[in-house]
Amino acid sequence: MREGRPSHTHWNSQPLGNYGQDLDVGVLGWNVMISALLTLKMYGYRGYFGIDINPERIPVETALTNTMNAIRIANAIIERMDYDRLVEAFYNPAENRGVIEDVYLRAIAPPGTELKPIPKTKY
Repeated sequence: MREGRPSHTHWNSQPLGNYGQDLDVGVLGWNVMISALLTLKMYGYRGYFGIDINPERIPVETALTNTMNAIRIANAIIERMDYDRLVEAFYNPAENRGVIEDVYLRAIAPPGTELKPIPKTKY
């Protein structure tokens, strides 16, 4: 990614320790999906999103729609993240304890949820 070469990504869900099931995106591992999309966004990825799923009990069209909707939802979540706070917390963790978690929680919180600010602390 640092060299600007990725042109394709490969998306599905897998239970930990049981690989090769190729479940619809979003069935498992929302935190991993959001983290991967955030990384791609921060690197400016503009390539393709390949979907590698094996729907066994639902129609293929339904599985594809659910998968594409899951990626859209995850993308909407990362669009709500405060990138400046994330970058500051990454480069200055001692002064930003809990900030990355706070940014994530605020991005996934349903609209109208009253959230308290994290306390300012010095370590």
